[in-house]
Amino acid sequence: RDGKTHIVWGEVTDEKVEGVPTYVATYDHASRKVGEKVFLAHAPPINDVHNVPAICLDSEGYLHVVTGAHGQPFKYTRSLKPNDAYSGWTKPVEVLSAGYVDEKTDADGEGRQTYISLVCDPQDTLHIAYRQWRRNVDEHHRGQNYAALSTQSKPKGQPWGPARPLVVPPVSGYSIYYHKLTIDRRGRLYLSYNHWTNDETYQNEFPERHHHRAVLVSKDSGQTWKLAETSDFAEGVQLTGP
Repeated sequence: RDGKTHIVWGEVTDEKVEGVPTYVATYDHASRKVGEKVFLAHAPPINDVHNVPAICLDSEGYLHVVTGAHGQPFKYTRSLKPNDAYSGWTKPVEVLSAGYVDEKTDADGEGRQTYISLVCDPQDTLHIAYRQWRRNVDEHHRGQNYAALSTQSKPKGQPWGPARPLVVPPVSGYSIYYHKLTIDRRGRLYLSYNHWTNDETYQNEFPERHHHRAVLVSKDSGQTWKLAETSDFAEGVQLTGP
C-alpha cells in the first residue's frame, strides 16, 4: 500500500530467550531500500523452523502479525499506526490458551498451535488456520492427543475467539495438513488441505504421502464451512466477450 511492502520473519539466535526472535521491516518501493528491522516478539520454542510468522493489512491500513509456534501458542500484535511498521506495536498476546488438557495443565488446558495461515476479511475480521494439538476436550480419540486442522477468528476490536476444529484425523498422534487459507474478492474464505500421518496402518491403506486434497469454503466469515463444489467457484462469475 502507498509504495510500501511490509515483511515479517524469524531468526536463529545464540541468546537464551523463550523463542524465535520475530522481526518486521518495510521495503520502500520509491527508494528501493529496506528499513531497519523492528523486534516484535519471541515465538516459542527457540531456533525452530516451524515458527514462521504471518502478516496482513486491514482496510484502514493497520498491520497485523501473528507469530509462528511449534506446539505452543501463537502471539498476536498490531501496528499502532496504519501502514507504519516503525511507530510502535501493541503488546503481544497469546492467541490460544486452551484445547490441550493433561495432568500438568488446569481445567482449560493450554494452546498448542503450529503452521500459521492468516487473512483479513472485508469486515476487518482476522482469520487463522493451523494445526492444533488437542486432548481431553472433546469426544475424539478417548483422551489421546491428536492433531486437528482448526480455525480461529478475531473480529475488529475484539479478542480472539475459541479454536474450531474443522478436520479431525482418523487416528490419534501425529498428523499434518499442508494447509493454506485464502480469501477471494467477495470475502469468501477458502481452506485447502490434505492429510498425512505416521500411523503405519493408515500409511499401508494410503501409501501416497499427499492425498485426499480438499477445499473447504465459508461464505459467512468463518461461521460455517462446507466442502467446496464447482458451483462455489463459478458463483457470481460473469462471462464477457463476443
